[in-house]
Amino acid sequence: MLSISLFPLLFGLTACGDKDDTGTLISPIDPNQPTDEPEEEEVPLEEDSGLPTDTIEIVGVYESVEGGLISIDENTWEMGPAQFNLTQYDNDEDYTIGQNDTNNPNHPERWSKFEWVFDGGGSILYCQSVHDASLEDDALNAEGANSEDFAQGCQGNSWTAIRTALDITGEYQDSAGINHRINAWQWVQEGAGSTELFYVTTINNEEGWLIAENGVDNATNPNLWSVFQWTTDSDNSLYYCHSSNDAEMKEDAMNQDFADADDLTSGCKGSAWNSLERQ
Repeated sequence: MLSISLFPLLFGLTACGDKDDTGTLISPIDPNQPTDEPEEEEVPLEEDSGLPTDTIEIVGVYESVEGGLISIDENTWEMGPAQFNLTQYDNDEDYTIGQNDTNNPNHPERWSKFEWVFDGGGSILYCQSVHDASLEDDALNAEGANSEDFAQGCQGNSWTAIRTALDITGEYQDSAGINHRINAWQWVQEGAGSTELFYVTTINNEEGWLIAENGVDNATNPNLWSVFQWTTDSDNSLYYCHSSNDAEMKEDAMNQDFADADDLTSGCKGSAWNSLERQ
């Protein structure tokens, strides 16, 4: 078993709460929708991340399906106002131990254990299986989560799904007055008395596009596949193009000709790209 100790704890950082909902993201995915998980197209997240062995393998910024951002580096695990100062981890057994920050309102200076599982499709499931141990060794030796039961195996609760954060997560209104709620899990459009849901499966932040499955109740092309693209102009204003909404399969959507991000006037399949103004 590989177990690595890190350098001394950091102090004076932010406060904590277990699974904070920032209010900026959307509620969990409709359980009736397919569970095809998203991945960064260029660098899919797999069991072996390829990171050096002297750092925790899940370094990154993620979005939780329950709402909120989670940031993990070699020293800290942060979620909302919560911060945990990491002292050891094991990339073979997939856990890390950290001390709750001294300023945390919940169990300050106690000890926590986080465990994770790669789902094989680009997402991670994690469980904070210990949150109030008196000593580091107590957290390390406590009974762990049940990775065979993601519904109730996290101390009687469900494991939490997280994905690489989407660069344009937020709430917007487009030039036609349609409201958009966007995150790594869903793209929701609301306006003119209707709501259209699109369930994200593949993300490419670098190139500015994602693939999503149309919701079963969408008025247009339910259960088919869509491509959304985004770009910015010279003033850093955000634009999007719904460049496909009727692909039969995800692979068909990915293989279609994408919109021209260099032509905001007519590059969205012959039409103008739509502006998005953050609300």
